[in-house]
Amino acid sequence: MIPNPEQFNEQVEVFLTRQIAEERNGLLVGSVVFYLGCAFASFVTFWLLYLVLVFSVDYLFQVPHNFKMALCVAGLVGIFWQHRRTPADYYDEYPLETTDGGPPMSIYIPQVGLASNLSFTVTNLESLAKMIVTLLFIAPHLAAIGKQASDRRLRLAHMDLPGCGALLGHLLTLNKKISFRDLSALFPHLDLSRLLPQLGLLDGIVFLRAEPPGISLTGDLRAELRAAVLGVVTPPPPEEPAATAEPEHLVPPAPPRKPIRLEIKGRQAKPADSTTA
Repeated sequence: MIPNPEQFNEQVEVFLTRQIAEERNGLLVGSVVFYLGCAFASFVTFWLLYLVLVFSVDYLFQVPHNFKMALCVAGLVGIFWQHRRTPADYYDEYPLETTDGGPPMSIYIPQVGLASNLSFTVTNLESLAKMIVTLLFIAPHLAAIGKQASDRRLRLAHMDLPGCGALLGHLLTLNKKISFRDLSALFPHLDLSRLLPQLGLLDGIVFLRAEPPGISLTGDLRAELRAAVLGVVTPPPPEEPAATAEPEHLVPPAPPRKPIRLEIKGRQAKPADSTTA
């Protein structure tokens, strides 16, 4: 029961504003951390490329320092460019082929050296190259995560709080899914094609595709909203009764057996004849 609809909508909007502000602050800290990590990883990658050039090129011919620095910058830019072109799941698997068809294994044998069942094949070389490239992709990967956090923070900043608050307040009054058609009929003055993607940025908003497609709230978000807006604390679900211990005997016990008495009868010596000579 809503005592005052206007006050109710204001409280929902206040709750939404507070939630968005907290999430934006967390995204700001997270994006800064990831960008700093990207800068550190880029610094390490740059000097790794420089060391590779020093130990590989300087043995053949003398290369000016500025030229090697330019090559390292170009290599670092190429790593970021290749990371953007590569699918995200391309480096998730590293198939390996072994000589015996079993799992890859390496052991160290004293006085012999390292022994392994890995075979020298194109598949293993490709997996090794993927592992090296994955290490080089640490810097651009951190930059991509930081950018995702920054983009989400920017989308939250442009959220239409009054419109999203009105939709969220109506969803709170329902205990079931509402179809998009019914929602559009209830709020003809709102642009649902713009507000629903914004509302989907919140944790606890569920878009259901089953006919008719609609939207609903999770139980956690509904309980949090009721506690913050209506002051109603939803009691936790009742705990299931603890399972009773199984009886010791699932079948009736067998009757006790009678003790078996073993009697050993020895041969008795015949008495000697009492005849006298």
